[in-house]
Amino acid sequence: MRPTGCSTWDSRRRWQRDSLWVRAEHELRQVDDVASELPEVRQTLLLSATWSPELESLASHLQSSPVQLQVGQDDTSEATPCVNITQNVQVLAEQHKLPALLRVLKDHGFLTGRNTSKVIIFSNTKKGCDRLVQQLQFHGCQDADAIHANRTQWEREEALAKFTDGRCRCLVATDVAARGIDVKDISLVVLPCPLALV
Repeated sequence: MRPTGCSTWDSRRRWQRDSLWVRAEHELRQVDDVASELPEVRQTLLLSATWSPELESLASHLQSSPVQLQVGQDDTSEATPCVNITQNVQVLAEQHKLPALLRVLKDHGFLTGRNTSKVIIFSNTKKGCDRLVQQLQFHGCQDADAIHANRTQWEREEALAKFTDGRCRCLVATDVAARGIDVKDISLVVLPCPLALV
């Protein structure tokens, strides 16, 4: 899907993909460097959300008899997206992001209280999380909360517990939450800009 008004979308996507690829190659070399310092007789566990040919090669190199367990995929090497997810991309100037976010939240019923599911909104910065929570509370989402590294462990656990059990329907988070949380009934995920790419 190509957003309107953005003539360089394809080149941005290629740049982001290439940047991720360079970073991934660098990280694979780092893993290889660390592995070369480990004892020859060892147990190695490699977990990945995706399984590229490079990772398969790394697994074969690091492990003597690798076993691959796959969840949610068939036996093909091609990943298939979830059919229940709708993606919407909007390219916006900074001053238009908050009004657009509020419009999306209102359209989905999060500001009016008619939606009982949950939304998670990612932010690139810890201060951005806190500012956005204040804005959301001001605009009617009183139970909004934040989770980021500047909060104490207790505050993070409490925010996550409230989000999990429904006392908080709107969680604003840095990429700390993108590393894997198990929360049911999330109907909306908002990424104001690609994390760690812009």
